[in-house]
Amino acid sequence: MNSSDLRTPAHFASEFGGGVNNSMIPALAFALGGGLLYLSYFKGKQFASLPSPGDVIIEEQKPEKVQLLEPLSNFNYATTAPIKFRPYKPKFHLTMGIQSITPNDLILLDSSYKRRLAYRRQLLRSHPNETYGHLPNATWAVSEFYTYIVSEHLPSRFPAHFSKSPSGTLVQNHTTTNTYPIIPQSATNALRALGENLDEDFVFLLPGEDGSWRVSAFAVCFPNGFNLAEKLGWKMGEVHAPVPGFEAKLGQSLERYFSKMQPGVEHAVQRVNWGIARTAELFTPSGTHVYDGEEPKEDETLRPEQCCLRVERQTLWKLPETGAIVFGIKTYMTPLSELKKEEGEAERLAEAIEGFGDAMGRYKARDVWGKAVLEYLRN
Repeated sequence: MNSSDLRTPAHFASEFGGGVNNSMIPALAFALGGGLLYLSYFKGKQFASLPSPGDVIIEEQKPEKVQLLEPLSNFNYATTAPIKFRPYKPKFHLTMGIQSITPNDLILLDSSYKRRLAYRRQLLRSHPNETYGHLPNATWAVSEFYTYIVSEHLPSRFPAHFSKSPSGTLVQNHTTTNTYPIIPQSATNALRALGENLDEDFVFLLPGEDGSWRVSAFAVCFPNGFNLAEKLGWKMGEVHAPVPGFEAKLGQSLERYFSKMQPGVEHAVQRVNWGIARTAELFTPSGTHVYDGEEPKEDETLRPEQCCLRVERQTLWKLPETGAIVFGIKTYMTPLSELKKEEGEAERLAEAIEGFGDAMGRYKARDVWGKAVLEYLRN
């Protein structure tokens, strides 16, 4: 990250000392100029609505009144337990499973936040190519999203943990004491800042010349069996091609759904995805799925008590100015040893694992871990 995009606590503190000194004038001029450039670029500029022939099998969203963010003035993430998602069912069905959410639920903080931020910063330094990147056409979309998150969402929703300087040009994360500019100098800097300040991962989609939605930018520290750096520019159908039944059941409907989405955070939605992880490791860019041509073998060294239920809470919304779609992904890991303490959950999960079916079970590597995990859950 450019050093000018990461401010020390002294930079932030100086803004609370009263007037603006001469050394700050160039910085303020740059920020104001950048803001004017940003606004002038977006004025009246949106991607044209794409045609959406046929019926959409996913339930359409209904227009709602814009909802203001509710400040959590006395919120303490350190005492807030992670949400317990238990989304599995006896028989697996490949669906979007969309649910409406309010802007208040877009970003979640819990007791794992500080620990995970430290790990995310480590990953961003050690694996920069795998954890963030973008195509040139995503520059304005990344800037739009970043500026909304740091200038509006975080200080408004979590005022005890994020605050803006009096000039409104900087925001401070009180957990790390680092400060950042409201207007980033580059999309690369913005993506890295998102990665090191939030426990959510983000994937940006933009329509290509053929109208299909493509991966255009990402800040992903906790991948689950994929490397998005290798998939920049790919269509959604290409990214999900290995998923059994994706194209037949969701492919075209998903494209139409994206094109029909109403812009604005007030129309955000969420879905939940789940699987079994062989360890508690969050950074798994490969090795979690079985692809065509591969022959999975049972892992006889597997220790099922170290396996985890891995749940992804995925949010989805369309930016109002650029029309880009942003996926947010927050990952929850529950050791099976902990899940077994919840009454009835071990058997429910075992039934759901058996309910994957042959194709999905193979894709999710059930042949590798399934026997040991099922025995563990039922003993």
